[in-house]
Amino acid sequence: PAEEPVEAAGPAEEPVEALATVEGLPLPIPVIKVLGPVEMDNAAGKVEPTKKGRLLEYAAYLALNPGSSHTSIDDAIWPNRRSEDNLNTRNTATSKLRTWLGKNLDGEDYLPRHQAGNGYGFLPEVRTDVDQWHELVAGDPLRASSENLEAALRLVRGRPFEGHHPRYYGWSEPIAQRLISEIVDAAYELSRRRLMEGRWRAAEAAIVVGLSIEPAQERLWRLRILAAHESRNAAAEREAVDRLLTITEELECDLEPETEQLLGALKTPDADFDDLLANAL
Repeated sequence: PAEEPVEAAGPAEEPVEALATVEGLPLPIPVIKVLGPVEMDNAAGKVEPTKKGRLLEYAAYLALNPGSSHTSIDDAIWPNRRSEDNLNTRNTATSKLRTWLGKNLDGEDYLPRHQAGNGYGFLPEVRTDVDQWHELVAGDPLRASSENLEAALRLVRGRPFEGHHPRYYGWSEPIAQRLISEIVDAAYELSRRRLMEGRWRAAEAAIVVGLSIEPAQERLWRLRILAAHESRNAAAEREAVDRLLTITEELECDLEPETEQLLGALKTPDADFDDLLANAL
């Protein structure tokens, strides 16, 4: 394998002072968010508006792939460039990203200079919302506590990596699909629990998050219809059924058997909740 180069000094960086404190407390540490449009909070330095989009992608990649080699970075961020062209490009981008994040209270760059034999990456204190998500659901939303599921779903601002340029973020697709699956599972599990507790509004709130990510998920629509039915909100129930039917018609697909069973059971006067829930699940 090719030896990783030591990062060159690159263009002169604007000096960034260590973060000051406010009333004796340190200012927040940078957080990179991908559970929705990619954003970075609490960066201490400046960034050129025309460079921000690409630097956000670079930051997201480094945060989600700590210790990356120069070749893996080049393949992910500049996949269509010849490898021999990427050294200066990568050094310049790294320098600009380092300037944007700034330094911690000890005067250390949040993005340390790369040395041969070591991968690229941020200081451990730089976090992502995916880190927070994993701490709350631990890879298995069905086993997480209800409080953790609520906190995890509050992190979701939209579809992971939403709204990026179509030529960028190709590396993110496997991560996005895994996160989408976990978000839907978390929304389903929390709404199921809230339904069984008779907390219709809480169930609806969880369902809305899941449907905002995967609007054609029939198992979520079934729970939404049941929540409206049990809350005696006939208008919301009709709207939910109509929207589900519209989506399946647009997709030109048949309703799942469980959905057919639930819609049929709802037509029965005084249908038992346990039976309806069994159909919905």
